[in-house]
Amino acid sequence: MRPKGSPEALESRRQQAIALLNQDHQPVEVARIVGVDRRSVRRWKAAYLKEGKYAIKAKPKGRPRKLTEKTRKILERKLNAFLVFVMDSLSVGTKNDNAPYPSIEGTRSGLRPARASHVKR
Repeated sequence: MRPKGSPEALESRRQQAIALLNQDHQPVEVARIVGVDRRSVRRWKAAYLKEGKYAIKAKPKGRPRKLTEKTRKILERKLNAFLVFVMDSLSVGTKNDNAPYPSIEGTRSGLRPARASHVKR
């Protein structure tokens, strides 16, 4: 289970523990001061000795994105072009209608069609 606190707060706690260990404090004493289990302090120390500062850095929560920003923009452009093609094929709207076609907007959770008031649902 992930401990409570922001990633930055957890990183700060690990940095404090490493600083105390570098001042020749014992892991049990550091654990008491920082407020964690002694095994966590030992695990942080081992990781720090093996990988350096990177080992105690804040790690992002959640799953990394599968699409890069560049790939997402390319996909969005292609989906918009396809949507325009489909709307023209179905003759949705009229030539005099100034209402824009619906478009695909990028969102944090993925891609979804934008709302269009002139499209019947």
